[in-house]
Amino acid sequence: MPLATLAELNQIARREPRGSHDSYSESALERAVDEYLDGRRARIAPIMVEVDGKPFPTILHALLDGTTTFERVRLTVDHPPTAGTVWEFVPPLQALEVAADGSATVQRPGAASPEPDRSIARLILRDHYHPRSAHDDNATGPVAAAVRPGLITWPEFAEFVRSTGIVPFSAAQLTYGEEGRARFELDLVDSQLLPDIRAGRLPLARRVRRSSRLAHGVDQYVAREEPGVLASHALEVLFETNGLPAIDLAHVLGGVRELVTSTLEGLRARGLVAFDRRTGIYRCRPDAFLTADERARMLDEPLAPLPNPALRTSVMELLAAADSRATCPLCGDPLLPSHRGILCERCAREVDATPDAST
Repeated sequence: MPLATLAELNQIARREPRGSHDSYSESALERAVDEYLDGRRARIAPIMVEVDGKPFPTILHALLDGTTTFERVRLTVDHPPTAGTVWEFVPPLQALEVAADGSATVQRPGAASPEPDRSIARLILRDHYHPRSAHDDNATGPVAAAVRPGLITWPEFAEFVRSTGIVPFSAAQLTYGEEGRARFELDLVDSQLLPDIRAGRLPLARRVRRSSRLAHGVDQYVAREEPGVLASHALEVLFETNGLPAIDLAHVLGGVRELVTSTLEGLRARGLVAFDRRTGIYRCRPDAFLTADERARMLDEPLAPLPNPALRTSVMELLAAADSRATCPLCGDPLLPSHRGILCERCAREVDATPDAST
């Protein structure tokens, strides 16, 4: 049984200013909750919630309490596991305390220094339900929808939910520090810390750490534009790698290859992703998330001269070839780092055993 009951979720939805949360919307909310609970990934550990110094079973219960201002939010991981694949791509977390202005302190389990890490914290709204009546679903014209809140602080999140009737199921807590951005996926219905979608599906060696400035640009786009759950995750995964083929990304996202390819092509049409036809690799374009001034500053930075004009192309080809060898282009199976061939051993034997049609 979820900690936040359906009756409590309905209380949040009834704040919808147009009065769209009728009996039809209540049934739709129940279906949305069931769909969300069925699709959840494994959890890392429960989270104990304190808002303005008061304990609550979940963040949603704190939202229902009209006296809370969310000036200070403390999330404490209850008995986190010491190891395991669930922590892959997620920095170990003991407690996170966020002030009204978004400044945060992060406590790591077993940290060498008792002093917590200081960073800037923001939220991205993830899975949620927007109340809608039967008239809204059957309308032929445009239907009023809540404006996306973008990257927000906890007080802004509370104000957004209370003024729109949006029922949040999950959110991404982002922290920006000297070592880059960390992302903590929060299940708000059951107050749980969720594993990263890449855990157990993508080798940690494929991760590329990006600066907080670049990560902030990607997060702003995802939070503001809402490209869709699949597109959001695809963009976030590509941003922290040197590129992946569609078949590898489908394995990470748990989707059908054709659907993932269609999603990637949509991102490419927006200029957010580039595609290398020689290797089948999709790569994120970090420069697409910078402002014009930031891009100009990057172009003005002097680069070391190349000794040979042809070296640039040669290096790019070598990098593309190295990426393409990460998986077998025929079956998609991962290749071991010590493997020197382009195809995996099984596919190589099948190719060698196949008669040449030209002879």
